[in-house]
Amino acid sequence: MGTWDHGLLDNDTAPDGLGDLVQSLLTDVEQIGAARPTLATTAKLITAIGLLLQLSAYSFEAQGPARTITAAVKSTGPHARARPGPPRAR
Repeated sequence: MGTWDHGLLDNDTAPDGLGDLVQSLLTDVEQIGAARPTLATTAKLITAIGLLLQLSAYSFEAQGPARTITAAVKSTGPHARARPGPPRAR
């Protein structure tokens, strides 16, 4: 069921697209968590998690996919805890 108005999310297609995007991000998180940890995979993981934070609060609830996200972060080893250096002067 959806609403049928002229607003941005007032149809079935837009929420379905957002749901597909969230599912795709969760799949990416799972695949990245299974990959060999590198700085590049950790950056991709952090990006996917940031997008999920904006799009799907449900993903972080205990009964949701939070375990998959937590396992993926733990699998990155020290890379997720690395702090960037100071900004470079131009």
